Amino acid sequence: MTDSDIVRTGVAAAKLGVTRKTLLTWQREGLVRPEFKTPGPRGQFRWSMKKLRAQLSTPPREEKNHVDEGRPE
Repeated sequence: MTDSDIVRTGVAAAKLGVTRKTLLTWQREGLVRPEFKTPGPRGQFRWSMKKLRAQLSTPPREEKNHVDEGRPE
């Protein structure tokens, strides 16, 4: 299996050294995106390891700074 293979969530998580739950949390938070989701009501994610590693090596976009109400600038 090469780094460009498409793998299931558990395999991708193991290759990254994290739990399946952690990888799915990152997906829900928008930090990573799967290659695709299988069809059906309980579709499962499939991951490209090459793309997943690239997503994790790219720093997340910073949110624009905002001033809290009632707090001086």
